[in-house]
Amino acid sequence: MSETELKNLAVETGTGSCRIGKKLKRRTPEDPYELYLCEDSTGKQMLLQIAADLEYNDKITRAAYILKTLANRSKEYEEDYRKLPGWKGDLLHYDWLFPEIVDSFPCETLGGRQINILNCKDAELKSLAALPMLLKNSAGTRMRMDVKTSIWPFGRMLKLLLFAHDIGIAAKNMASRNILIGPARHHMVVFAWDKAELFNSEVSVKLRQKDIADAARVCLRTLGCDVNGNHTYSTGDMPDEGKEGFEEYLEFLRRLASGKERRAEVAFDDLYAIVERLWGGRKYHKWTTYPY
Repeated sequence: MSETELKNLAVETGTGSCRIGKKLKRRTPEDPYELYLCEDSTGKQMLLQIAADLEYNDKITRAAYILKTLANRSKEYEEDYRKLPGWKGDLLHYDWLFPEIVDSFPCETLGGRQINILNCKDAELKSLAALPMLLKNSAGTRMRMDVKTSIWPFGRMLKLLLFAHDIGIAAKNMASRNILIGPARHHMVVFAWDKAELFNSEVSVKLRQKDIADAARVCLRTLGCDVNGNHTYSTGDMPDEGKEGFEEYLEFLRRLASGKERRAEVAFDDLYAIVERLWGGRKYHKWTTYPY
């Protein structure tokens, strides 16, 4: 079924029906699914993850299982966090970093293809777009983030990984095409969990290193670099970073991208130590991109 045929198609769910809306990302050969906005009969928007073919049904089912596990463990972590002495009412919000599974079933309307209906907490879904789509302007020109813009999605990726690794899950698919961004309110959601692996014991050092390295490579690409951190533009194109700060940050990303860090919590702490030292701590920074 083509994209045109899918748009506005009504899909029956366990609680009613939803109408398929706009496509949120371009499918690549590596993707076993297509991702759309959908809207239920009350007007509530959700995400619709559709198996690209029947042969990928098991991958979509697997993703649903991983998402349920992430959600359940996130609730447990919040409950334990509230019990800590001196708790001040704040929350961990790990569940903001991955989609909530609303329903998962084979859809007769789509010839038996498995679909996952997803929700994203604290995010306006219509504002979300896959990261690669945000790094091109309306004329098709490639865009790159400035350094300060790149920090918040990368920090959220590391926060998600430290949680996932701690509960025995290796993401195994940290790629820009699998990341949804809401630029205005700094939303970041990793939504592709079909390759994730759940362990009864801890995630191996090798898999932890790869997840962290993949996240760092995503960040390098958003800065206009290749996956090894090489760039061809001058720091003069970066009016608000300065050469010294940019090079220190870039060297940090290169180290992570080379697979030398085995613990996401260490990478997370190191990232924000750099932010504190160079820019005086975490502050809201408007989404900013430049052509390159």
